[in-house]
Amino acid sequence: MQSRPAVMTSEAIATAEACFEAFGTRGLERTLSHFAPDATWTIPGGPALTPWAGHGTGPIRLARAARSALRVPIHRREIPPPSPDPGRLENHR
Repeated sequence: MQSRPAVMTSEAIATAEACFEAFGTRGLERTLSHFAPDATWTIPGGPALTPWAGHGTGPIRLARAARSALRVPIHRREIPPPSPDPGRLENHR
């Protein structure tokens, strides 16, 4: 017997989008407000390389993982404008 794929309601999609938007702005309290006390989650990766990776339940455990992740610096790189001549590669260092 094949299982049917999970279908997300528009409310669930809106909640997920709001959660990711809050996390993207590093709004930890706003992010955590989207998690039920019994919510389970998985952050892929190896704990040896990424201490926030693993399985957890609830916003308190997620807060610990997020605080660990937020201590890691984000390196942003500006993307150079496209070359006026598409056949020519330019070095924008």
